[in-house]
Amino acid sequence: MADLRPMDATLDGYAWLPRMIDKARAKRAGTLGTAVHPCPVDRRCLALLGIDVETFGEVVARAGDDDDAAVLDGLRAAGAASAQDAWFDAQAWEDALQQMVWRSEGETISDRAERTVEILHAEDAVTVTWSRYVPG
Repeated sequence: MADLRPMDATLDGYAWLPRMIDKARAKRAGTLGTAVHPCPVDRRCLALLGIDVETFGEVVARAGDDDDAAVLDGLRAAGAASAQDAWFDAQAWEDALQQMVWRSEGETISDRAERTVEILHAEDAVTVTWSRYVPG
């Protein structure tokens, strides 16, 4: 599995961007392992940036393997929002998603036909994906 920067790493004020860049590079190289790209937090970041996943992947590919500055330049050229406008607490977002899983008492969303889910924050453009969790 690829070495990913920490969830709280920032790049020129952009939350989550370093980790998402690492994941996009690893996916392209076939070394992503069990990590997911785009995951729900990646999708949140992309939505705030105003960039779709395909454009993001193209920008990262053009920038090369270690040139984060070129990624920033490419994202800005593609019309990405400013770091201030795209800021979010990535760790809190991840924690909220995990709480939705843990509150299910070890079951996954697919284990029951119907489930009560507490909405912590509503947005028009949020996509949540789930992987199967096996307790124990």
